[in-house]
Amino acid sequence: MLKIAKAQSAMEYLMTYGWAILVVAVVVSLLLALGVFNSPGNVPNICAPSSSFTCADPLYTPSGISAMISQNSGQTYFGAWVFVASDAEEIGGNGLPQNFSTTSTANMLALGAFTPGSFISFTYNDPAGDIPTANVPVGTPFAGYIWLAYCTNPGCSEPTHYSKVGSVSSIESFSTLIAPNYLLTEFASPIGGGSVSPGTGYYTQGANVILQATTANGYSFTDWTCSGRGCYSGSAQNAIISIGSNVTEIAHFQAIVSQFSLNTIASSPLEGTVYPGNLLENAATEVSVSAYSNPGYVFHNWTGSGAGSYTGTDNPGTVTMDGDVQETANFQPVGSKTFLLNMSINPAGAGSISPGNALETANQIYSILATPDTGYQFENWTASGSVGNYIGTNNPASVTMYGNMTETANFALLYVPITLTNNQNLATPSNFQQMLVINSHTYADFIRSKWTNVEFTTGPHTGTVLPAWVEQGASNTSTHTIVWVNMGSDTIGGNSNTVIYMDFMSSNVMSASGPTGEAPELSCTSPSVGCSPYAEYDNGAEVFASYQNFDTSGCGAPSGWYDSGCATGCSYVSFNYGYNLGAVNGCGWVYLGSNMQFTSSSVVDVQLTYIQSNSGGNWQEPFVDSSSSSSWSPQDDAVGWQDNGGCNNVDENALFSVQSSAGGAVIGSDNGVFPQDVVSIANGEVYSNYTADIAGTNILANGGYLALASYTTNYCGASFSGYWARVRAAPPNGVMPGVTVG
Repeated sequence: MLKIAKAQSAMEYLMTYGWAILVVAVVVSLLLALGVFNSPGNVPNICAPSSSFTCADPLYTPSGISAMISQNSGQTYFGAWVFVASDAEEIGGNGLPQNFSTTSTANMLALGAFTPGSFISFTYNDPAGDIPTANVPVGTPFAGYIWLAYCTNPGCSEPTHYSKVGSVSSIESFSTLIAPNYLLTEFASPIGGGSVSPGTGYYTQGANVILQATTANGYSFTDWTCSGRGCYSGSAQNAIISIGSNVTEIAHFQAIVSQFSLNTIASSPLEGTVYPGNLLENAATEVSVSAYSNPGYVFHNWTGSGAGSYTGTDNPGTVTMDGDVQETANFQPVGSKTFLLNMSINPAGAGSISPGNALETANQIYSILATPDTGYQFENWTASGSVGNYIGTNNPASVTMYGNMTETANFALLYVPITLTNNQNLATPSNFQQMLVINSHTYADFIRSKWTNVEFTTGPHTGTVLPAWVEQGASNTSTHTIVWVNMGSDTIGGNSNTVIYMDFMSSNVMSASGPTGEAPELSCTSPSVGCSPYAEYDNGAEVFASYQNFDTSGCGAPSGWYDSGCATGCSYVSFNYGYNLGAVNGCGWVYLGSNMQFTSSSVVDVQLTYIQSNSGGNWQEPFVDSSSSSSWSPQDDAVGWQDNGGCNNVDENALFSVQSSAGGAVIGSDNGVFPQDVVSIANGEVYSNYTADIAGTNILANGGYLALASYTTNYCGASFSGYWARVRAAPPNGVMPGVTVG
């Protein structure tokens, strides 16, 4: 009996918890299959063979794409060649990738004879350069196809057949470069339709991220849309993406629609009419209902029944179709009835209006007038409440008091005065570049989202237009917008001030020739991510004494610049809508020089997006000055960033710091670096510091020409990139004039 009781107990346990155990096992298996428990660097390498072929052991290394293949056709290939093509490569008219032809083996790797059942290992480094191998960070994904070209006749010298061996995917895991982090941004559309996970955050290149869309009550999921390399667009509610750049994912939801009836009636057809008539409307839809009185009557109120109905005195009224609704418009004879005319101003303090708030006689016509204050202009009237109100640009305008109403006079701000105060004994130089820091959010109603309608003048909407350049915060939501303005001939005297004006225009004033533009990274920074043209509003050349926007691609330096070569084995200078410069393996100087001249009264700014150093050598110095405008000749008073520790095993993880040969204080965490009154780093950009005294010999004392350079020995390396460089006039005694906005 005891044994029977134990057996019965075990059976009941399995019946109770067995289903839960089974569900957990299925979920874990699914997550394993999706690769949820794989870290980005451990994603399996896959080679999926085609018919008659076998492929295995794919690897993505700095040497190329490696794999092992065999063929099972039953016949010997007396000549065989292999090549690998990315799945992004277009297919030509002959059915092969566009960089391969049937008459040339230049882009193929010769394998020799290939017998059935034999295995051949190969490493393919694309001669055409379509598969990046050198300087590829760890975690970079590759997906493509292995192709085999072969001939079946003895003594053949070129292929006669082409076959796709299989598809291959792999992730670079051997490089010494560190994979960059990219931003994943996720949205749900519309807001309230559902939620998304994991949400917005940063991920290492090549990381696999599971996207999940969860619907809200009353909504269904439709699809994902996206931008960025590796993103997902499609109808799968849950999906996996592989991060290859900054990625935006939008999950779209739609309301589950049902319909309800709206029935509208007048209390008496002799007293008035209603609009609209009876109709069917989608669930949750807002519908406006209006009542029109006949002569001798005035509208009194609405009485409604049903979910979402309206009862009150607004005319028109608003109902929400949460169920079947009936609305009745009630009227009463004309007599002493009055309605409220409510008058308002937007923004407050922009002007005056008449009349003021008042109870006005029903059915009477009244005139309304808006008068702007100095610095503003009248834009239009907006209104709510009863029919008979006025919406439009007439001023004065007329309203008819069929019910309570609100009229709002909207004014536009034309300009804001900005006072510039120079507390130094010296006047600012001619064509001085003044820096402004503006709380754009304060003027959000007047600044367009990309700052496209703002210009600066010496008089309010009437003075000389001053070229300007938005460096940071080109948004009407930013509290810290940085703008540079070329003051032209309008100098600020010693211990004096002057006033300029920030004008809000009705049209776009941003263009490549001004008067207002943006730093390249604020608009379109790379056509490869789908935006064009590059830096469409950049007019830095109109603002600064010397300016270069690196808006080219390839190896050729812009006009007025020269370099040490696109690739010389251990160094490179290239352009991908921004500059890229690096050196490794003790190759000495690699440089990008220019004819951009500066003196001891100039300030040099170089924008950076990325800096990396490698250990094992001597030192790097990416920003120096040259004594020549046409050939490399570094000077002793170089200014830039130096890492003496990161290459001699003393400070392996040291970041580049700011330094000058003049000697001085430490900046950042490195040792042996120099004074921050020469160059400073802020918000990811590097500047000569305009708040310090730069008139002495501690900065650029000999003058010279701007150059970007790196010097390496003993296998030390340095690489850095950015979008622009400039030379501007120094403020008096190195102190920027103060700014008061408003």
